[in-house]
Parts: sequence; structure tokens; C-alpha cells
Amino acid sequence: MHRIAGESPNASVNAPIHKFRWVHVPGSVHQGVAPFMGRYTYTVTPRYFDGQRSLLPLDSAKSVSVTIEVSNFHHAGVALGFTRGYVQSEAFVRHFGRKARIRPSGKDLLFDTRAISGTDDRGNEYSYAQQYEWLGFTARAQAFELIRAVLADRKLRLDVFAYDFNEPDLAQALLTLAGEGRVRMILDNAALHHSRSKPTPEDAFEALFLQAATGEAQILRGRFARYAHDKIFIVSRGSRPIKVLTGSTNFSVTGLYVNSNHVLVFTDRQVTAKYAELFDTAWAGAAKRAAFLRTPIAGETFRPTSSLLPPIESRLRRTRASSPAASSTVSRSALRKNRARARPSAVCCSR
Repeated sequence: MHRIAGESPNASVNAPIHKFRWVHVPGSVHQGVAPFMGRYTYTVTPRYFDGQRSLLPLDSAKSVSVTIEVSNFHHAGVALGFTRGYVQSEAFVRHFGRKARIRPSGKDLLFDTRAISGTDDRGNEYSYAQQYEWLGFTARAQAFELIRAVLADRKLRLDVFAYDFNEPDLAQALLTLAGEGRVRMILDNAALHHSRSKPTPEDAFEALFLQAATGEAQILRGRFARYAHDKIFIVSRGSRPIKVLTGSTNFSVTGLYVNSNHVLVFTDRQVTAKYAELFDTAWAGAAKRAAFLRTPIAGETFRPTSSLLPPIESRLRRTRASSPAASSTVSRSALRKNRARARPSAVCCSR
């Protein structure tokens, strides 16, 4: 058997792939927590067995190569990012060992993520920040790029919808913005996020926010009906909204670093304006269901028409045709029929 020295018996050079369907996640082995994005050349070399069922040597003359641009999705007015969701994977164990801690013991909301989190199986120490960077992948990168831009420019301000909220570095960033009077926040206060007898991380954050707040910085606790299940950043320059981050990713340790999630970042003016309108409407109604349902936006179906966006509407039509339950629009009558579950995020783009 012609095994390639130095490679695992399970590596594809020694255990040939029989079905050529695969996904490459850049940098998951060779480039650590900061994978290279750019032009990759993929070379596939078939390996064959001889008559005695032993592998023949590799023959580069049979190789086929293709060069592909590997990069994060970006389409003019929208960008996309994903968390890895790999905390139970072999890749996670390879990077961080079998006894990795996702956060320190105790219930402190804020902690120094530069602190050592653990040691991998080769004896190398790593910090919580390094662990978070790898696990959060491009979704974390998009979120922190937005936050750093707001922190760096005193002319920008931030509006936030949040459900789970306990990511320590995001929490510290918002407290900094509160101290500068540049953030408003609607934070869920359903039972899992609010308790007078046993304060939650969200309760701890509210107390810290109120201590730090100056000027126009404000925090509002509300849930509309059952939950305020929203995860949204809205960046504005003066009165003009210029960027929105939304998606499935809660701004929490589990949302960013444990679960499989995504974020969408919009710079299209139609979309950013609609999200800003939605936030102002919810804010004016104190994040209460009855007040929100009385507003025009509660019964509106938002259809962006900008050429800077992918053809969302036509793709939604195809999705609805194949799965009627996949409709993403909610009418006023539907909201009224389902009051216990009505949430403003359901009428604007993706949560």
C-alpha cells in the first residue's frame, strides 16, 4: 500500500473520496482563527487501486486544477456573515482541546476576554477572545466591524433591538456609547431576561447602562407581547440611517459562539430607512403590542426595490410556491389573529 508519509490514514490522499461533493471552510486547519480570503487553487488528484486492491501511487499527470475567488458574500447593498456553530465539532477540539470553557465560571456580565481560557491538546494557551474570534467567524467580524466604526466616529449613533444580550465585549462597547450619549436600546424583558428576585445578565446590563448614560442615551425594556425576539443594530449619521445589521444571531455568548447563525448587513437606503422607521415606531409605543398594532407599519408589507439588493421578491415567490409556510410577510389581520406572538421584526426584512 502506497501510503503518503506524514499524512493521516484518514486524509484524502490515503483514503480517497468516492463522491466528489465537499465544502471548504477556509483556514479551519492551516490558518488558525484568521483565514485568508482571496484566490484559491484547488487541485484534485484521483487515486486508483490495482488488481490486488492496493492503492497506486499518486500521479500528478491525472490532476485537475481550478482557481476560485473565495470571499465573504457581498452584493452592493447587502453583506452576509455566519457563525461557525462548531463548538461540538472535531475542528473545535483540534483548536481548543476537549476541556475548553466558553466563558469563566460565575455570573459576571463583563469580563476580560483577553484572559486565558484554556490549553489545547498540544499545550498551547489561548484566550476567550481567540476562541470567540474562531467560533463567531464572519458573523462576529461583521458585528464588531460595525461597532468599532461607531465607536471611532463621534458623529455616528446606534439604535439597538436585543433579545439575549450578554456578549461581554459588545456589552462594554454599548456602555461606552451610553457614556457618550450615542445609543438607544430596546431590550427584551420577558421572564427569561428579567427577574427582580434573581437578576439576569440583561438586568445587570440595564443597571450598568443607566449608571453610564449621558445625554440622549436611553434604554427601554419591553417585549411587545410574548418576546421582543429581535437582533438589530441601526447606525445613523445625524438623522440619516446608513447601516443595519440584523439576522438570526443573538448578541450573546451562545448566539455568537455556540449556535449556528447568520447576520445580514444592509447599506441600501430603502432598507436602512425602513428599519429606522420601525425602531422609532416601537420606541414611541414603549415596545408595547397594543401601541404597535395601531401604527401603519404594523400592517405594511415592505418590498425593497433597490438595484443594490439581490432579487429578494422573486426568490421569495419561488419559496412560497414550494412551501406556503415560508411566507415572510405578515398582514395586520394576521398580527391581530396571533397577538400573543406579534413582533415588529416580522414585518421588516429578516430577524
